Amino acid sequence: MNKKFICIFSLIMFIFSVAKLSAATLPTSVNLEDFTCKDFINVMTYEYQEKNISYDNLSTNYLLMWMEGHSAQSSRIISSDLLTQIVGNFSNNCLENPGSSVLTVYRTERKMLLDQYSDKEIISDSLEITDRPCRSIPRDNKGNFVQDTRFIIFWINGYISKSSIFSFSALDKLITDIEKKCTQEPNLNIMSLIKEIN
Repeated sequence: MNKKFICIFSLIMFIFSVAKLSAATLPTSVNLEDFTCKDFINVMTYEYQEKNISYDNLSTNYLLMWMEGHSAQSSRIISSDLLTQIVGNFSNNCLENPGSSVLTVYRTERKMLLDQYSDKEIISDSLEITDRPCRSIPRDNKGNFVQDTRFIIFWINGYISKSSIFSFSALDKLITDIEKKCTQEPNLNIMSLIKEIN
């Protein structure tokens, strides 16, 4: 596994924590064209309370990673610096435009930021995901995908999705199916496998 791939995996959790949008649980399935910033903020806004410190920001992070994949123009995951800026800009814009679709706001902020860079600059720090075999995907000592791997799967699922419907239940099943198939055939291409199972 090359160094860039390892770095992207290790930074994904940190990247999305800057959004500081956390707490509740997303609906099981949601059409992100209709899911407004107000809906997103109501579900995700973190209000710290000492007696309730078990809030989990995974729902937010998975959704953001899916939207990043869905908004991507190529099969390359952009750098952590660019992802961090996009998420920050998206968060601010959502607060200012509560009636807007989260997907529309995310795409707008993403485009505005990436338009400031040349294709060469964007590609130089990005990660091509299409050529990754199952064996290159990090797992824990029980053979399950580590959390960072799940973010990559959410990204790929968003990238190949033809609709704007985001479904946790479908993605949970997809991850279980991929773990099983990758264990059986570690040389399978991860993106091709997701397309096949999806």
